[in-house]
Amino acid sequence: MKNIIEISAIVHLLKDRRRVIIISTIISTAIGLMVAFTSPPEWRASNALVSMNSGGAPNFSSLGGIANLAGLDLGGYGGQEINPLAYQDILGSSFFIHQLVQNRFYSINLNDSITLFDYQRDHMKSGAFGKLMSIPGAVLSLFSSSSKEGEGKVVLSDNDSSFFYLSLKDYMMYNELTNRLVVSYDKIKSTLSLSFKHQDPFLAAQAIEFASDYLDSYIENFEYEEQQKRYKFIKSQIKIRGDAYDLAELNLSDFRDRNISLSTNRARSKEDELQAKRDLAFNLYSGLQKNLQELEIDLASKQTNLKPLGKTQIPVIKASTSKKVILLLYFMTGLFLSSGFLIAKHILIPVLLNSQD
Repeated sequence: MKNIIEISAIVHLLKDRRRVIIISTIISTAIGLMVAFTSPPEWRASNALVSMNSGGAPNFSSLGGIANLAGLDLGGYGGQEINPLAYQDILGSSFFIHQLVQNRFYSINLNDSITLFDYQRDHMKSGAFGKLMSIPGAVLSLFSSSSKEGEGKVVLSDNDSSFFYLSLKDYMMYNELTNRLVVSYDKIKSTLSLSFKHQDPFLAAQAIEFASDYLDSYIENFEYEEQQKRYKFIKSQIKIRGDAYDLAELNLSDFRDRNISLSTNRARSKEDELQAKRDLAFNLYSGLQKNLQELEIDLASKQTNLKPLGKTQIPVIKASTSKKVILLLYFMTGLFLSSGFLIAKHILIPVLLNSQD
């Protein structure tokens, strides 16, 4: 038995069942019409940021060799910065979205200020198809508690650890807002691109500004905490290395006072040894003082970590998918799904079953 699928058989099948194909395509196109003409318009605001980090925080590379000889480990206290690839994770976290939805923005649609949480809950529009798809989530939310006004809770455990808690309903809303924010980092250009899509163009632009400021503050706080750790470490080491230097200087002076002539080779060798120890202690002590001064200057200066490449523009062109594109997609979906189903049911499956006999 030949199990060859002939093109003529497929054409004949589609011709005989064209009524099913036409009805399916009409139904799919009707759904596309409903989606296209009931979906509310949306706008996408965007901006690009460039990192201003230059590794200005003092590190100990110049003291590395001396510190190793003195038995001092400075490896963990070099300049530490957040990897730019982690920016997306920072702005994609639930805690950032929590900060975003708590902030009040001006809405041109409402001509008033409002939080994103309240807008999402009370004023966000959805098409007929979107409302249909949201029914399961609405039913599910009836059986879950919701934190008041979208306020996530920071829960403290017995061992002083803290956790961020969201109810299921708020988590679903936060996740929907997270999907509206797109963050991408270009390693070649060293630029961070932010975009946010929303039904209110003013809210979209303000959300980008808020995200930029939040990320800049996050980086600043992170680096400040790291600098404070380094500052305390250097201060403690200066005291220790200062005492070590004073002791080395005292030992060298005592030896010279007791061996004024330094006539023997042993005496000169001992003096060289004490001199080397004294120089090592002095270089490390003075180097730490220099790094402390540089760190104090860096702590006193407030520098911007991220700089926008221009002002965030309020979008004027809709970001929603074109109605023609939606209709075409649903038309093609109905056509190919119905045709594929008929071909699979009446030709492919019978051929496969015959090949197994």
